[in-house]
Amino acid sequence: MPDVQLHPLIAAYVSSDTDLSTILRTLPAGGEPMATALRHLRDFIDGRHSTKEAFRLARDVRIEEADSDLLVLFLGNWAHASWIQASSLRGSLTQARTLAQRAGALITRRTPPELASYVRVVEAHLAGADGDRAKQQALMADALAGLPAASPRRKFIVLELAYLLAQMGRLRELDSELNRLSAQYTDHFRRSWLAVVRFIDHVETGRLDLAGRLVTEIEGFDIDRFFSRTFENYQVLLDLMCAAPDRRHLPDWALAMRSLLGNNAEQSLRWARLCAKDNEDAVAGVGCLSFNLVRAELAAGNGAAAGRLLELRHRRGNAGYLDDLFLARTALLAGREDEAVRHWAALLEAVDTRDATGRLDFELRLAIDMPRDALVRLTRAALRLRASRGESRAAAAPEPAPVPRAEATGLDRLAGISGALAAVREDILRFAPLDVPVLLTGETGTGKELVARALHEAGPRAQHPFIAVNCGAIAESLLESELFGHHKGAFSGATESRRGLFEEAGQGTLLLDEIGDVSARLQVALLRVLETNDIRAVGSSRSRRIACRIVASTNADPAQLAEQGRFRRDLLFRLRRLQIHLLPLRERPEDILPLAAHFLDLGRAHGVHAAMSPGLQALLRRHPWPGNVRELRNTIERMRLMNSDKLYYDVADVRLGEQAAADAPQAAMHRPARAGGPAEAAACPAPGGPAREKDAAAGADEQWIKQGKSRIRRLERLRELFARHETLTRGEVLKALGVSPNTATHDLKSLCAEGFVRKVQPSASPRSAYFAIVRRPDRPAARNEGTRTETDTDNDRIFA
Repeated sequence: MPDVQLHPLIAAYVSSDTDLSTILRTLPAGGEPMATALRHLRDFIDGRHSTKEAFRLARDVRIEEADSDLLVLFLGNWAHASWIQASSLRGSLTQARTLAQRAGALITRRTPPELASYVRVVEAHLAGADGDRAKQQALMADALAGLPAASPRRKFIVLELAYLLAQMGRLRELDSELNRLSAQYTDHFRRSWLAVVRFIDHVETGRLDLAGRLVTEIEGFDIDRFFSRTFENYQVLLDLMCAAPDRRHLPDWALAMRSLLGNNAEQSLRWARLCAKDNEDAVAGVGCLSFNLVRAELAAGNGAAAGRLLELRHRRGNAGYLDDLFLARTALLAGREDEAVRHWAALLEAVDTRDATGRLDFELRLAIDMPRDALVRLTRAALRLRASRGESRAAAAPEPAPVPRAEATGLDRLAGISGALAAVREDILRFAPLDVPVLLTGETGTGKELVARALHEAGPRAQHPFIAVNCGAIAESLLESELFGHHKGAFSGATESRRGLFEEAGQGTLLLDEIGDVSARLQVALLRVLETNDIRAVGSSRSRRIACRIVASTNADPAQLAEQGRFRRDLLFRLRRLQIHLLPLRERPEDILPLAAHFLDLGRAHGVHAAMSPGLQALLRRHPWPGNVRELRNTIERMRLMNSDKLYYDVADVRLGEQAAADAPQAAMHRPARAGGPAEAAACPAPGGPAREKDAAAGADEQWIKQGKSRIRRLERLRELFARHETLTRGEVLKALGVSPNTATHDLKSLCAEGFVRKVQPSASPRSAYFAIVRRPDRPAARNEGTRTETDTDNDRIFA
């Protein structure tokens, strides 16, 4: 890097290992707004300042007047703070990503490598928040590669990557770097941090003796907030692996494992679901704890559900060295033994490479779905396969899986049968060929972006980019440059010109989401774009023509905003020449069940469809859905996750808002009754008006529906039988329904596939077999006070 004069704050940061918060407290800001805002952001990151004040100061900073290096550090920390805020509130990461991208775009050959590496680490953590662990690791490796060996901040990047790899049981890949750190401990780089990282890796790989020795050493250190809960969790995991006496209080995730060690699959599944209820750790998490739901599903015989969880993990970029263990068990449950052998061979190779035999031993103790003879058979076959194929990992490729439904495009994105939705489809077809802007209005979660995509895909621009930007999630100081781009030299750090989204969209479509939140100054600029199709980059005096189509959306009433003086009337007139309004779900209730069915079948193979009981259908129709389609989708996806992705769902399987739960009648908590029966009647609205007429019509129809001989009516009656008696033999089923033995067998297999009943065979004799209803276990009666349900650790700190 050329010898240039650095800002004093930057010079102090790149030349020492002192943490940024200390530097900011000891180095006077001198009234510099950006340094002041940066100090408040760091205070928020460290838990010493409120969100509101920190973000208000950040938004008020004029970035065009800032030192270029200070701006990179400022934007990186703002992105870090935005990530923490979004994670704690389960909100959108849009602003965090935009800020990190902007910081990255300002990095040049003159930028100190410590700043560039810090931004890469922030980007890595944002990838991790999405569950893309492969990208997270790649970005951290890139951050490390960009730092010279002599940099005082290199050790912090090593620690970042080491912490991630340790949770994956792959710390050995960083051995040479870690060995060099032993002579670099300071007041700001603690010996305890590296000891905890090594301890995590030892536990993850099952090197229990080494882990045990480190416990005493670590307990002698003053463990800071970041590592304290991480260390406690892994101590509990170590105790479970060593079969140590039970602690008095165990966190929920540990109860799920202990249940498997006690050969209780049902109880394990209950605890694992409780842990997964409010977070995405089962899909996005990393480490031994994140596989609890996969293990519990396999132990309960739900191979398809476990397979879907693994597929979701891999789709996000979250693969681990023990995945082949779970894939082999999934294949075994499905009767695909050749595929299981290939996965087992790959597993043995991975375990040998990582010296993780102890971890495999522990996993096999948890694998109560695997009979000992199957384990021996798999291992022998896998060893033969490794010998014959040279231990090729490629040999573990699974057999072709059932092909899932292709993602819908265009009008097929819109599921529903209401007249209101039909009108929206008609508007899309009429507006799609036109070059006029379109305004989409409707409450949050009604599907405005989905309609915008359908509009794009139904028209002549379908082969060109579709770009969506949330104008309300990006600070005004950044939004202008994001949309219009900036000219070289427009502000400090703008060493190169950058195209904005209007140009990046090319001949495609640009969606300006939440346009009602745009400032008055930017409204003027947008009006000019709509009038002339020209843009002017920040800092440029030359206009450029754009070719994209503009679609705007808002969840506010734009006319009301205009009345209040918050939105320009002339801009509103330009936007709403073509307008599509999306009704809330409560005003088009006939779309609720088609949408629910659509979300229930997403990702399933062709020809595989899930079903809902009449009681559940009534409950979904009755719920007000304040979050609209987004809330319905999240509810259905959570219901699938918490119920082993089975094929039949009842009222007891779903969790709605508190009010809905309070209103749900007790009768609806039982197994399904046919239409018009007790459960259905209990779920209906109070008598009166149209509802009473509907009930009367249902009663008139009930008799002939009840006597129906179709397979769907026969299965309804069979479910009712199990709901009343709980256990039935095949002989009892064929007598009660008056069907042939083959039909009874076929129907019972269908209910088993749904997860509604399970086959029980107490002895070796087939005559002892019977079928039992699968009851959804109640919430655990007692929870350990002071324990956490989430398995994630304090991953909001960045050491760099």
